[in-house]
Amino acid sequence: MKRILSALVAVLFLLGLAVVPHTTTYAAADATCSSDPSSGPIGTTFVITCWGYTPASYVYAYLVEPTGVATQLYDSSGAIKVKEDGSVTYVQPSKYVNIALQVGAWGFVAEELGLAKTVLHRGETTFTITGGTEGVSGASFSANPSTINKPKQAYLHYDFPGGYVSDVNFSDPVTLAGDNFMPGEVVTIWAEPAGGGCPTMTRHNSIHQGIVAPGVGGLYVKADINAPIYDGLGAQYYGDVKANQAGEITTQVSFTPYACEGNWRFVARGNSSGNGAETWITVIGNPVATNAWLTADPTSASAMFGTINFAGSGFGANEHVTCWLTTPQGRTIGYPEEYFVTFSGTTIFYRDQPILANTAGEIGFSFVAGNYYEKYKLTLIIGGVAQSDSVTTMAPLNSEGALGEYAMSCRGDSTGNTAIARFTLTGGFVDP
Repeated sequence: MKRILSALVAVLFLLGLAVVPHTTTYAAADATCSSDPSSGPIGTTFVITCWGYTPASYVYAYLVEPTGVATQLYDSSGAIKVKEDGSVTYVQPSKYVNIALQVGAWGFVAEELGLAKTVLHRGETTFTITGGTEGVSGASFSANPSTINKPKQAYLHYDFPGGYVSDVNFSDPVTLAGDNFMPGEVVTIWAEPAGGGCPTMTRHNSIHQGIVAPGVGGLYVKADINAPIYDGLGAQYYGDVKANQAGEITTQVSFTPYACEGNWRFVARGNSSGNGAETWITVIGNPVATNAWLTADPTSASAMFGTINFAGSGFGANEHVTCWLTTPQGRTIGYPEEYFVTFSGTTIFYRDQPILANTAGEIGFSFVAGNYYEKYKLTLIIGGVAQSDSVTTMAPLNSEGALGEYAMSCRGDSTGNTAIARFTLTGGFVDP
């Protein structure tokens, strides 16, 4: 189900699920890498060259976003063939047509792997993208209101016979208005997320799926699946608005829980007159009062496949508990993320596995950071006889998201009792 990161910048940088072969033990960075240039504004193309690898072998490369997210290369699987002189070259644009990468210092890591995925040679460097949203003048542009809260209810539920569909909710709209453009001209609007861009993050799904054949048996699958929501983007094209005969424009924008909190910059420029202006919208979260308890153990873990166990109390007996994850940038996503659901009698069903309190109002569940991760249990029932098998897959693709402090919040659906536990995710992909 397609997710909208925000009504304004609904760009999910959907890339192929190629594996970035991170390891937990690194060789020393004995290869040498450099970026030309080392720094530049949005629009700069960075040429990265590394030396010190085995000729005709392959290195496997990945990027590290400014917030510390380890992510695959944007335009390849990460496998780069080494030249005869032991060097590799990678070209990284900072802008792709209508989207730009997040501003800040990016990391590039290239590893040559040996047997059992040991790292034979490793090189790393950084390149910095500086703010480069085009300056504008000659027009006016405003946002009303200039401060907006993200939606209090993260998801909308649409009921239909035998099931429901869940979709992300939107904040109240903000009206963008401008004038002093040329009558009838097309005005292009760009946006720059808070902090120069929002990082890539992880969606956590917990799925229960079944196919039942009455009188015969059935096949049941329970799975926990972590997959990426690609971002790492900065300035982005929002859309075009046609000015009226008075040279005025107006449009609206809303934000979802996925939006980074902070000051968002909006830029409008007339395509014919060149007149333009900027305005700002401050996106803030909602306060959460607590009257229940939730603990995280441990309170710090690796952003790639680190595990944290949560234990809570103070909820209603046997009630369903809704939980959500908040990133260091204030981005919020359901845990597990709400997923569309279909249900048809006893024939086929597909739904999230719920978090349920026991008779004492206690909950317990585990969180595994990063992706791609899949743990599933398959049960086949034939003639009343059940056979089960469990499989866990860890294929390093992206780390959880920005490094730093996260919050897990849980609220009882019936009682409204709420608890928050905070924990820290750390790096380990680029040597300090």
